[in-house]
Amino acid sequence: MQKYIRNRYGNTNADIEKVWDILVETVYNGQVIRDGAESIIVSRPTFEGYRRWARTKLNYAPEDLLPAWDLFVEAIPEFGTSDGFQYDLVDVTRQILANYALPVQQQIASAYKSNDKEQFDKYSREFLELIDDLDRLLATRKDFLLGPWIADARGWGTTPEEKALYEQNARDLITLWGGADNRLHEYSNRQWSGLLSDFYKPRWEQFFSEVTNNWGNFDQDAFDDKILRRKKIFH
Repeated sequence: MQKYIRNRYGNTNADIEKVWDILVETVYNGQVIRDGAESIIVSRPTFEGYRRWARTKLNYAPEDLLPAWDLFVEAIPEFGTSDGFQYDLVDVTRQILANYALPVQQQIASAYKSNDKEQFDKYSREFLELIDDLDRLLATRKDFLLGPWIADARGWGTTPEEKALYEQNARDLITLWGGADNRLHEYSNRQWSGLLSDFYKPRWEQFFSEVTNNWGNFDQDAFDDKILRRKKIFH
């Protein structure tokens, strides 16, 4: 591990080694979720805490990751010029915020169940602000931008028609994953700047609006059907 850290950051010390001890014990332990958990943000909006194509179960208690984040921030003066460190700092921060989305979303669900419109509005705003925070964070790294994905897809086209087709396919891959009735959906979801602000946030905004307008009589199945057929949100 010391060799890996030195190769990645150009140096090492006891605190940064402790960071990686924590990461190995939490996000990389591979005990239950083999290929990583996803955030409720990327699921089709719901009051549930888990959806088939947005698995929110973690291999660790989310608070166990917080000490690694603290140590990363404290290590900025020593390691901040390292590109590998900068990437990991953004990625760990992303994971912390993505994890926090679930308890906020569950507060929203609890408020609706308790018929508390004031709390529902409060936590709905907090949830949308959290998406904005994530989008701004991820915009600091080219690795987490939507733009290069779209540009690369268009680059394969040789005519305007081909470029438009390849862009459409690239957008489908990371959002709908096919037609409206496809059993698979959100299958290749990404937490990317641009995708969060232009796709996921508008869906959650629509969800909160629909719930508010149909308070006490919100129909989740009807909303799901509306979402899966409303492709124009992102396309």
